[in-house]
Amino acid sequence: MSSYSLTRQAAFRAARAAGEIKVWQPILKGAAARRILALDEDLYARLANPWGDPDSDLEALRQEIMAACDAFVNDTIALRALFDEIGGRLGVAEMKILAPDPGARIIGGFLHETVFVGCSLLRRDELPYKRNGDQTTHALIDWETLNRTTAKRLSELFGEEPLYRPLSLRRRQP
Repeated sequence: MSSYSLTRQAAFRAARAAGEIKVWQPILKGAAARRILALDEDLYARLANPWGDPDSDLEALRQEIMAACDAFVNDTIALRALFDEIGGRLGVAEMKILAPDPGARIIGGFLHETVFVGCSLLRRDELPYKRNGDQTTHALIDWETLNRTTAKRLSELFGEEPLYRPLSLRRRQP
């Protein structure tokens, strides 16, 4: 598949024109954008504003998230290193920002191998974690609900066509 469907392209343009999504612009100007990262308007606005003092842990996390967004757009990191598929047949994926601890996840889906739409951002300590029962108990949302709500939001914006699942994201079969 060399391009995503005309229906998806039109829906993408409509969502952008309506202000529902914003396309990420790399921080380092002049770098060649080879992929497209679109973020939910609220998520984009959240990343556009500082999260605290320049030396704070929260601001350091925001800077790392922005660097990961740039790495995706500029194609300086392999998809497999940056993303995991978490929604099975729903096609929901997470962009993993591992440092600084606790890290963060941008949850969304691929419209094409080179087009990712992020719907939500959660710190890793806000999500269930099977190795930490207490963290799982106090998580803001469970994985099943997160996957369903993300898939629903993406289908509202871009239609019922299944999300693209890049081969590099598919888990290896045993």
